[in-house]
Amino acid sequence: MPYPLKLVQRFLRLVIDHPTIMLTLLFSVGTGVILLHLEKLSEVQIQSMALQNAKLYAETLTELRAIYASEVVSTALKNGLKVDHNYKQNNQTIPLPATLGMLLGEQLANNEGGLKTKLYSAYPFPWREHTGGLQDDFARSAWQALTKNPTQPYYRIEEIDGITSLRYAIADIMRESCIECHNNQTNSPKVDWKAGDIRGVLEIITPIESNIVLANGMLLQTFYLLTGILLGSLIGIGFIMRRLRIHSERSRLMAEEATLINRRLAQEMKVRKSAEKDLLKLTYTDALTDIANRRKFNEEMSSEWKRALRYKTHLAVIMIDIDNFKSYNDNYGHQAGDETLCLVAKILSGIKLRSSDLAARFGGEEFVLLLPQTELEGAIQVAENIRKAVEQHAIVHEFAHASDYITISAGVTSVIPLQNQTTDEIINTADKALYLAKESGRNCVKSIKIT
Repeated sequence: MPYPLKLVQRFLRLVIDHPTIMLTLLFSVGTGVILLHLEKLSEVQIQSMALQNAKLYAETLTELRAIYASEVVSTALKNGLKVDHNYKQNNQTIPLPATLGMLLGEQLANNEGGLKTKLYSAYPFPWREHTGGLQDDFARSAWQALTKNPTQPYYRIEEIDGITSLRYAIADIMRESCIECHNNQTNSPKVDWKAGDIRGVLEIITPIESNIVLANGMLLQTFYLLTGILLGSLIGIGFIMRRLRIHSERSRLMAEEATLINRRLAQEMKVRKSAEKDLLKLTYTDALTDIANRRKFNEEMSSEWKRALRYKTHLAVIMIDIDNFKSYNDNYGHQAGDETLCLVAKILSGIKLRSSDLAARFGGEEFVLLLPQTELEGAIQVAENIRKAVEQHAIVHEFAHASDYITISAGVTSVIPLQNQTTDEIINTADKALYLAKESGRNCVKSIKIT
Protein backbone atom coordinates (compact mmCIF):
# COMPACT_ATOMS: atom_id res chain seq x y z
CA MET A 1 0.00 0.00 0.00
CA PRO A 2 1.43 3.47 -0.92
CA TYR A 3 2.70 5.50 2.01
CA PRO A 4 0.37 8.54 1.39
CA LEU A 5 -2.64 6.22 1.47
CA LYS A 6 -1.49 4.81 4.80
CA LEU A 7 -1.30 8.33 6.21
CA VAL A 8 -4.86 9.00 5.06
CA GLN A 9 -6.09 5.81 6.72
CA ARG A 10 -4.31 6.67 9.96
CA PHE A 11 -5.85 10.12 9.94
CA LEU A 12 -9.34 8.70 9.40
CA ARG A 13 -8.78 6.20 12.21
CA LEU A 14 -7.72 9.05 14.48
CA VAL A 15 -10.93 10.91 13.67
CA ILE A 16 -13.03 7.83 14.42
CA ASP A 17 -11.21 6.81 17.61
CA HIS A 18 -10.65 10.29 19.05
CA PRO A 19 -13.47 12.58 17.92
CA THR A 20 -13.09 14.81 20.97
CA ILE A 21 -9.51 15.64 20.04
CA MET A 22 -10.55 16.55 16.53
CA LEU A 23 -13.41 18.70 17.81
CA THR A 24 -10.99 20.42 20.17
CA LEU A 25 -8.69 21.23 17.27
CA LEU A 26 -11.57 22.54 15.17
CA PHE A 27 -12.94 24.64 18.02
CA SER A 28 -9.45 26.02 18.74
CA VAL A 29 -8.96 27.02 15.11
CA GLY A 30 -12.43 28.56 15.03
CA THR A 31 -11.74 30.54 18.21
CA GLY A 32 -8.49 31.83 16.76
CA VAL A 33 -10.18 32.93 13.55
CA ILE A 34 -12.94 34.73 15.46
CA LEU A 35 -10.46 36.56 17.70
CA LEU A 36 -8.30 37.60 14.76
CA HIS A 37 -11.39 38.90 12.97
CA LEU A 38 -12.52 40.83 16.05
CA GLU A 39 -9.02 42.28 16.48
CA LYS A 40 -9.02 43.46 12.87
CA LEU A 41 -12.48 44.99 13.25
CA SER A 42 -11.44 46.83 16.41
CA GLU A 43 -8.36 48.26 14.69
CA VAL A 44 -10.46 49.45 11.75
CA GLN A 45 -13.08 50.94 14.07
CA ILE A 46 -10.53 52.78 16.22
CA GLN A 47 -8.80 54.27 13.18
CA SER A 48 -12.12 55.17 11.55
CA MET A 49 -13.37 57.00 14.65
CA ALA A 50 -10.07 58.82 15.06
CA LEU A 51 -10.14 59.90 11.39
CA GLN A 52 -13.73 61.16 11.71
CA ASN A 53 -12.88 63.19 14.83
CA ALA A 54 -9.73 64.61 13.26
CA LYS A 55 -11.62 65.52 10.08
CA LEU A 56 -14.32 67.28 12.12
CA TYR A 57 -11.77 69.30 14.12
CA ALA A 58 -9.86 70.21 10.95
CA GLU A 59 -13.00 71.34 9.12
CA THR A 60 -14.12 73.36 12.15
CA LEU A 61 -10.79 75.18 12.48
CA THR A 62 -10.58 75.79 8.73
CA GLU A 63 -14.09 77.24 8.51
CA LEU A 64 -13.53 79.38 11.59
CA ARG A 65 -10.38 80.89 10.10
CA ALA A 66 -12.16 81.49 6.78
CA ILE A 67 -15.11 83.26 8.42
CA TYR A 68 -12.77 85.21 10.69
CA ALA A 69 -10.66 86.32 7.71
CA SER A 70 -13.57 87.27 5.46
CA GLU A 71 -15.86 88.85 8.03
CA VAL A 72 -13.80 90.04 11.01
CA VAL A 73 -10.40 90.88 9.53
CA SER A 74 -11.77 92.68 6.48
CA THR A 75 -14.10 94.75 8.66
CA ALA A 76 -11.32 95.53 11.11
CA LEU A 77 -8.99 96.73 8.36
CA LYS A 78 -11.69 98.97 6.94
CA ASN A 79 -12.10 100.54 10.36
CA GLY A 80 -8.40 101.25 10.79
CA LEU A 81 -7.45 98.31 12.99
CA LYS A 82 -4.29 96.31 12.47
CA VAL A 83 -3.97 92.54 12.12
CA ASP A 84 -0.82 91.05 13.62
CA HIS A 85 0.42 87.96 15.47
CA ASN A 86 1.70 90.17 18.31
CA TYR A 87 -1.75 91.62 18.98
CA LYS A 88 -1.40 91.57 22.77
CA GLN A 89 1.46 94.07 22.68
CA ASN A 90 -0.17 96.47 20.22
CA ASN A 91 -3.25 98.55 20.76
CA GLN A 92 -5.94 98.63 18.11
CA THR A 93 -4.71 95.23 16.87
CA ILE A 94 -6.50 91.91 16.42
CA PRO A 95 -4.84 88.49 15.92
CA LEU A 96 -4.09 86.98 12.54
CA PRO A 97 -6.47 84.19 11.40
CA ALA A 98 -3.66 81.64 11.83
CA THR A 99 -2.94 82.94 15.34
CA LEU A 100 -6.64 82.67 16.24
CA GLY A 101 -6.71 79.11 14.85
CA MET A 102 -3.74 78.09 17.00
CA LEU A 103 -5.34 79.63 20.10
CA LEU A 104 -8.55 77.70 19.47
CA GLY A 105 -6.52 74.51 18.91
CA GLU A 106 -4.82 74.98 22.29
CA GLN A 107 -8.20 75.47 23.97
CA LEU A 108 -9.60 72.31 22.31
CA ALA A 109 -6.52 70.37 23.44
CA ASN A 110 -7.15 71.41 27.05
CA ASN A 111 -10.76 70.24 26.82
CA GLU A 112 -10.33 67.00 24.83
CA GLY A 113 -7.71 65.11 26.84
CA GLY A 114 -4.60 65.17 24.69
CA LEU A 115 -5.85 66.30 21.27
CA LYS A 116 -3.41 68.75 19.67
CA THR A 117 -3.34 70.93 16.57
CA LYS A 118 -0.43 72.27 14.54
CA LEU A 119 -0.20 74.78 11.73
CA TYR A 120 3.00 74.87 9.74
CA SER A 121 4.31 75.68 6.28
CA ALA A 122 7.35 75.59 4.05
CA TYR A 123 7.08 79.42 4.19
CA PRO A 124 6.84 80.24 7.91
CA PHE A 125 6.82 83.82 9.11
CA PRO A 126 10.09 84.89 10.77
CA TRP A 127 8.59 84.79 14.25
CA ARG A 128 7.54 81.14 13.68
CA GLU A 129 10.67 79.74 12.02
CA HIS A 130 11.33 77.36 14.93
CA THR A 131 7.74 76.19 15.40
CA GLY A 132 5.93 76.83 12.15
CA GLY A 133 8.30 75.15 9.66
CA LEU A 134 8.52 71.55 8.50
CA GLN A 135 10.12 70.27 11.69
CA ASP A 136 9.91 66.47 11.34
CA ASP A 137 9.52 63.67 8.81
CA PHE A 138 5.73 63.65 9.05
CA ALA A 139 5.52 67.38 8.37
CA ARG A 140 7.79 67.10 5.34
CA SER A 141 5.93 64.03 4.01
CA ALA A 142 2.57 65.72 4.57
CA TRP A 143 3.72 68.83 2.68
CA GLN A 144 4.90 66.73 -0.27
CA ALA A 145 1.73 64.61 -0.38
CA LEU A 146 -0.67 67.56 -0.04
CA THR A 147 1.25 69.57 -2.63
CA LYS A 148 0.60 66.75 -5.13
CA ASN A 149 -3.02 66.17 -4.09
CA PRO A 150 -4.47 69.00 -1.95
CA THR A 151 -7.94 67.43 -1.70
CA GLN A 152 -6.72 64.17 -0.14
CA PRO A 153 -5.81 64.23 3.59
CA TYR A 154 -2.51 62.70 4.68
CA TYR A 155 -2.32 60.68 7.92
CA ARG A 156 -0.16 58.21 9.82
CA ILE A 157 -0.28 56.44 13.17
CA GLU A 158 2.83 57.23 15.23
CA GLU A 159 4.01 57.43 18.82
CA ILE A 160 3.92 60.99 20.16
CA ASP A 161 5.59 61.38 23.56
CA GLY A 162 5.23 57.62 24.06
CA ILE A 163 1.49 57.63 23.23
CA THR A 164 0.10 55.99 20.09
CA SER A 165 -1.65 58.74 18.15
CA LEU A 166 -3.19 59.51 14.77
CA ARG A 167 -1.51 62.39 12.91
CA TYR A 168 -3.99 63.82 10.40
CA ALA A 169 -3.03 66.60 8.02
CA ILE A 170 -4.98 68.59 5.42
CA ALA A 171 -3.91 71.30 3.00
CA ASP A 172 -4.36 74.90 4.18
CA ILE A 173 -5.55 76.53 0.93
CA MET A 174 -5.02 80.21 0.27
CA ARG A 175 -8.39 81.95 -0.03
CA GLU A 176 -9.21 85.03 -2.05
CA SER A 177 -9.96 87.01 1.10
CA CYS A 178 -6.50 86.29 2.54
CA ILE A 179 -4.29 87.12 -0.46
CA GLU A 180 -3.93 90.86 0.11
CA CYS A 181 -3.03 90.44 3.78
CA HIS A 182 -0.43 87.74 3.13
CA ASN A 183 1.20 89.49 0.14
CA ASN A 184 1.40 92.81 2.00
CA GLN A 185 2.19 91.49 5.49
CA THR A 186 5.43 92.82 6.94
CA ASN A 187 8.25 90.24 6.77
CA SER A 188 6.07 87.86 4.75
CA PRO A 189 8.35 85.09 3.37
CA LYS A 190 6.26 84.90 0.17
CA VAL A 191 4.50 87.81 -1.54
CA ASP A 192 3.18 86.27 -4.75
CA TRP A 193 0.33 84.21 -3.29
CA LYS A 194 -2.63 83.33 -5.52
CA ALA A 195 -6.02 81.90 -4.62
CA GLY A 196 -5.86 78.10 -4.44
CA ASP A 197 -2.15 77.94 -3.48
CA ILE A 198 -1.19 75.64 -0.63
CA ARG A 199 0.01 78.03 2.04
CA GLY A 200 0.50 75.46 4.80
CA VAL A 201 -0.58 72.28 6.57
CA LEU A 202 -3.16 71.96 9.33
CA GLU A 203 -2.39 68.90 11.49
CA ILE A 204 -4.65 67.27 14.08
CA ILE A 205 -2.99 64.86 16.58
CA THR A 206 -5.51 62.49 18.17
CA PRO A 207 -4.30 60.05 20.91
CA ILE A 208 -5.73 56.53 20.40
CA GLU A 209 -3.68 54.67 23.04
CA SER A 210 -6.59 54.38 25.49
CA ASN A 211 -8.91 53.05 22.77
CA ILE A 212 -6.36 50.38 21.82
CA VAL A 213 -5.96 49.32 25.47
CA LEU A 214 -9.75 49.13 25.89
CA ALA A 215 -10.13 47.08 22.70
CA ASN A 216 -7.39 44.66 23.80
CA GLY A 217 -9.11 44.22 27.16
CA MET A 218 -12.41 43.43 25.46
CA LEU A 219 -10.69 40.92 23.17
CA LEU A 220 -9.15 39.22 26.21
CA GLN A 221 -12.54 38.99 27.91
CA THR A 222 -14.02 37.60 24.71
CA PHE A 223 -11.27 34.98 24.58
CA TYR A 224 -11.94 33.84 28.14
CA LEU A 225 -15.70 33.66 27.68
CA LEU A 226 -15.50 31.91 24.32
CA THR A 227 -12.96 29.41 25.64
CA GLY A 228 -15.22 28.60 28.58
CA ILE A 229 -18.21 28.07 26.33
CA LEU A 230 -16.25 25.84 23.95
CA LEU A 231 -14.80 23.77 26.79
CA GLY A 232 -18.27 23.28 28.25
CA SER A 233 -19.58 22.16 24.88
CA LEU A 234 -16.69 19.73 24.43
CA ILE A 235 -17.32 18.20 27.84
CA GLY A 236 -20.99 17.73 27.01
CA ILE A 237 -20.29 16.26 23.58
CA GLY A 238 -17.60 13.98 24.98
CA PHE A 239 -19.98 12.66 27.62
CA ILE A 240 -22.70 12.00 25.04
CA MET A 241 -20.35 10.14 22.71
CA ARG A 242 -19.11 8.00 25.56
CA ARG A 243 -22.68 7.05 26.38
CA LEU A 244 -23.29 6.15 22.76
CA ARG A 245 -20.23 3.88 22.69
CA ILE A 246 -21.29 2.05 25.87
CA HIS A 247 -24.83 1.34 24.67
CA SER A 248 -24.07 0.81 20.99
CA GLU A 249 -24.98 -2.92 21.17
CA ARG A 250 -28.37 -2.39 22.81
CA SER A 251 -30.73 -1.48 20.01
CA ARG A 252 -33.73 -0.50 22.10
CA LEU A 253 -31.71 1.56 24.56
CA MET A 254 -29.75 3.04 21.69
CA ALA A 255 -32.93 4.52 20.25
CA GLU A 256 -33.87 5.98 23.64
CA GLU A 257 -30.36 7.32 24.17
CA ALA A 258 -30.34 8.86 20.68
CA THR A 259 -33.55 10.76 21.50
CA LEU A 260 -32.04 11.96 24.78
CA ILE A 261 -28.81 12.98 23.07
CA ASN A 262 -30.66 14.98 20.41
CA ARG A 263 -32.62 16.77 23.11
CA ARG A 264 -29.46 17.56 25.05
CA LEU A 265 -27.66 18.73 21.94
CA ALA A 266 -30.52 21.05 21.07
CA GLN A 267 -30.55 22.43 24.61
CA GLU A 268 -26.76 22.91 24.65
CA MET A 269 -26.83 24.67 21.29
CA LYS A 270 -29.54 26.98 22.58
CA VAL A 271 -27.47 27.81 25.66
CA ARG A 272 -24.39 28.33 23.53
CA LYS A 273 -26.12 30.72 21.11
CA SER A 274 -27.49 32.67 24.05
CA ALA A 275 -24.03 32.84 25.60
CA GLU A 276 -22.47 34.06 22.35
CA LYS A 277 -24.97 36.91 22.22
CA ASP A 278 -24.00 37.84 25.77
CA LEU A 279 -20.30 38.17 24.86
CA LEU A 280 -20.83 41.81 23.95
CA LYS A 281 -22.98 42.57 27.00
CA LEU A 282 -20.27 43.83 29.31
CA THR A 283 -22.94 44.91 31.75
CA TYR A 284 -23.15 41.26 32.80
CA THR A 285 -19.49 41.18 33.90
CA ASP A 286 -18.07 42.47 37.19
CA ALA A 287 -15.47 45.10 36.31
CA LEU A 288 -13.00 44.15 39.07
CA THR A 289 -13.09 40.34 39.12
CA ASP A 290 -14.01 39.71 35.46
CA ILE A 291 -16.71 37.18 36.37
CA ALA A 292 -20.49 37.49 36.19
CA ASN A 293 -22.09 40.27 38.26
CA ARG A 294 -25.24 40.25 40.36
CA ARG A 295 -27.44 41.32 37.47
CA LYS A 296 -26.32 38.31 35.45
CA PHE A 297 -26.88 36.05 38.47
CA ASN A 298 -30.42 37.35 38.95
CA GLU A 299 -31.34 36.67 35.31
CA GLU A 300 -29.78 33.19 35.34
CA MET A 301 -31.42 32.42 38.69
CA SER A 302 -34.86 33.28 37.31
CA SER A 303 -34.28 31.19 34.18
CA GLU A 304 -32.89 28.14 36.00
CA TRP A 305 -35.65 28.32 38.62
CA LYS A 306 -38.33 28.09 35.92
CA ARG A 307 -36.48 25.21 34.26
CA ALA A 308 -36.11 23.29 37.51
CA LEU A 309 -39.77 23.93 38.32
CA ARG A 310 -40.80 22.58 34.93
CA TYR A 311 -38.64 19.45 34.98
CA LYS A 312 -38.76 18.81 38.74
CA THR A 313 -34.97 18.85 39.08
CA HIS A 314 -32.73 20.10 41.87
CA LEU A 315 -31.31 23.62 41.91
CA ALA A 316 -28.44 24.43 44.29
CA VAL A 317 -27.03 27.75 45.51
CA ILE A 318 -23.71 28.34 47.29
CA MET A 319 -23.15 31.68 49.07
CA ILE A 320 -19.47 32.46 49.74
CA ASP A 321 -17.98 35.21 51.91
CA ILE A 322 -14.29 36.04 52.51
CA ASP A 323 -13.65 35.79 56.25
CA ASN A 324 -12.66 39.00 58.09
CA PHE A 325 -12.27 40.80 54.79
CA LYS A 326 -12.86 44.27 56.29
CA SER A 327 -9.94 43.90 58.68
CA TYR A 328 -7.80 42.64 55.77
CA ASN A 329 -8.79 45.65 53.68
CA ASP A 330 -8.18 48.09 56.53
CA ASN A 331 -4.73 46.71 57.41
CA TYR A 332 -3.31 45.66 54.04
CA GLY A 333 -4.90 48.31 51.86
CA HIS A 334 -7.60 48.34 49.18
CA GLN A 335 -5.15 47.26 46.48
CA ALA A 336 -4.39 44.05 48.36
CA GLY A 337 -8.11 43.63 49.01
CA ASP A 338 -8.91 43.94 45.30
CA GLU A 339 -6.20 41.41 44.46
CA THR A 340 -7.71 38.97 46.97
CA LEU A 341 -11.19 39.41 45.45
CA CYS A 342 -9.74 38.72 42.00
CA LEU A 343 -7.92 35.64 43.28
CA VAL A 344 -11.11 34.18 44.79
CA ALA A 345 -12.95 34.90 41.54
CA LYS A 346 -10.18 33.16 39.62
CA ILE A 347 -10.47 30.13 41.88
CA LEU A 348 -14.23 30.01 41.32
CA SER A 349 -13.67 30.22 37.56
CA GLY A 350 -11.01 27.52 37.75
CA ILE A 351 -13.23 24.99 39.52
CA LYS A 352 -14.35 22.35 37.03
CA LEU A 353 -17.92 23.64 36.69
CA ARG A 354 -20.38 22.59 34.00
CA SER A 355 -21.35 25.00 31.27
CA SER A 356 -24.75 25.52 32.90
CA ASP A 357 -23.23 26.49 36.28
CA LEU A 358 -22.63 30.16 37.12
CA ALA A 359 -20.11 31.86 39.41
CA ALA A 360 -20.84 35.52 40.18
CA ARG A 361 -19.83 38.34 42.48
CA PHE A 362 -22.84 38.97 44.70
CA GLY A 363 -21.57 42.18 46.27
CA GLY A 364 -18.57 43.39 48.29
CA GLU A 365 -16.63 40.33 49.39
CA GLU A 366 -19.55 37.95 48.70
CA PHE A 367 -19.72 35.49 45.80
CA VAL A 368 -22.45 33.09 44.74
CA LEU A 369 -22.56 29.87 42.71
CA LEU A 370 -25.69 28.68 40.90
CA LEU A 371 -25.68 24.91 40.23
CA PRO A 372 -28.61 23.55 38.19
CA GLN A 373 -29.47 19.83 38.47
CA THR A 374 -27.34 19.51 41.60
CA GLU A 375 -28.44 17.87 44.83
CA LEU A 376 -27.33 19.08 48.25
CA GLU A 377 -24.49 16.56 48.64
CA GLY A 378 -22.95 17.50 45.31
CA ALA A 379 -23.19 21.23 46.07
CA ILE A 380 -21.53 20.71 49.48
CA GLN A 381 -18.64 18.92 47.78
CA VAL A 382 -18.20 21.81 45.31
CA ALA A 383 -18.20 24.33 48.17
CA GLU A 384 -15.64 22.28 50.12
CA ASN A 385 -13.37 22.11 47.05
CA ILE A 386 -13.51 25.89 46.76
CA ARG A 387 -12.80 26.38 50.47
CA LYS A 388 -9.73 24.13 50.27
CA ALA A 389 -8.48 25.82 47.12
CA VAL A 390 -8.62 29.27 48.77
CA GLU A 391 -6.94 27.97 51.92
CA GLN A 392 -4.14 26.29 49.93
CA HIS A 393 -3.13 29.65 48.41
CA ALA A 394 -1.97 30.63 51.92
CA ILE A 395 -2.53 34.39 51.61
CA VAL A 396 -1.28 35.81 54.91
CA HIS A 397 -4.01 37.42 57.04
CA GLU A 398 -2.68 37.94 60.55
CA PHE A 399 -5.85 39.79 61.56
CA ALA A 400 -8.19 36.87 60.82
CA HIS A 401 -9.97 34.94 63.57
CA ALA A 402 -10.21 31.47 62.04
CA SER A 403 -6.72 31.18 60.54
CA ASP A 404 -3.50 33.04 59.79
CA TYR A 405 -4.45 33.07 56.12
CA ILE A 406 -7.29 34.21 53.90
CA THR A 407 -10.21 31.78 54.20
CA ILE A 408 -13.84 31.64 53.12
CA SER A 409 -17.11 30.56 54.66
CA ALA A 410 -19.83 29.00 52.52
CA GLY A 411 -23.55 28.39 52.90
CA VAL A 412 -25.19 25.71 50.75
CA THR A 413 -28.76 24.73 49.94
CA SER A 414 -30.58 22.79 47.22
CA VAL A 415 -34.25 22.36 46.39
CA ILE A 416 -36.68 21.00 43.83
CA PRO A 417 -38.83 24.15 43.38
CA LEU A 418 -42.55 24.15 44.08
CA GLN A 419 -45.19 26.47 42.67
CA ASN A 420 -45.66 28.29 45.99
CA GLN A 421 -41.92 29.01 46.39
CA THR A 422 -39.81 31.90 45.05
CA THR A 423 -36.17 32.41 44.24
CA ASP A 424 -35.84 34.58 47.35
CA GLU A 425 -36.39 31.52 49.53
CA ILE A 426 -33.41 29.57 48.18
CA ILE A 427 -31.14 32.66 48.26
CA ASN A 428 -32.18 33.55 51.82
CA THR A 429 -31.69 29.94 52.91
CA ALA A 430 -28.17 29.85 51.46
CA ASP A 431 -27.47 33.17 53.20
CA LYS A 432 -28.67 31.70 56.52
CA ALA A 433 -26.36 28.73 56.00
CA LEU A 434 -23.50 31.17 55.38
CA TYR A 435 -24.32 32.97 58.61
CA LEU A 436 -24.31 29.60 60.37
CA ALA A 437 -20.83 28.91 58.96
CA LYS A 438 -19.56 32.22 60.33
CA GLU A 439 -21.14 31.56 63.69
CA SER A 440 -19.39 28.17 63.71
CA GLY A 441 -15.94 29.74 63.57
CA ARG A 442 -15.58 30.55 59.84
CA ASN A 443 -13.44 28.65 57.29
CA CYS A 444 -16.11 26.00 56.93
CA VAL A 445 -19.11 24.93 54.84
CA LYS A 446 -22.62 24.70 56.30
CA SER A 447 -25.83 23.64 54.61
CA ILE A 448 -29.56 23.94 55.20
CA LYS A 449 -32.01 21.68 53.41
CA ILE A 450 -35.24 23.28 52.20
CA THR A 451 -38.25 21.10 52.96
